[in-house]
Amino acid sequence: MSQTGTVGWFNNIVGIIQGFVEAGLADSGSWLSVVDAAILQGIQDGYASSNLSPSGVRGNSNTINPGKIKWGDFFNRFSDGANDDELVALWGIAEAESTQHGEAIAAARNIHPNTAEQVFLTTGNAYRWAAANQGLGYWALVISPITGVNPVVSYIVGGWFNDPRSVDPIYGKSPVYWYSSAIWKVQRFLN
Repeated sequence: MSQTGTVGWFNNIVGIIQGFVEAGLADSGSWLSVVDAAILQGIQDGYASSNLSPSGVRGNSNTINPGKIKWGDFFNRFSDGANDDELVALWGIAEAESTQHGEAIAAARNIHPNTAEQVFLTTGNAYRWAAANQGLGYWALVISPITGVNPVVSYIVGGWFNDPRSVDPIYGKSPVYWYSSAIWKVQRFLN
């Protein structure tokens, strides 16, 4: 995908997987590996069926992953020059579809999330929902009067956290890398 210019759009997914590997949670057959595989499969299949895929390899995959259609929409709108807000929304919808598919596969194999994975899934669902519905910056702004946080700061930080392309300025890791790493550290501390 480096030729398409979409590479930065996957900083958060790379960060999440990196956090899982570092925490020893990415073993083959684990709940996380099954769900992440479905997300990656959806991205791959959506790209392969999109306008961005080289014409010699373009085609429809025979997989049943419903995320492939939504990822195809993301890649097609990217190639059409859609604005960032629309792309973030499409990204959130596509990742949600692929994640739900991965959850269904894991459940069918009787593989269930542990407590930390369930927390991560729940907050990840909120993250994807916010991305698909005007972005976390908007929703942070909406609740800023309740939380007492400066609305401008809420909007900027929420938008930065929710943008799949975001990385921190020092280490170059995605905000969700730090978030997921914190969840695993808390779980280890509690156990």
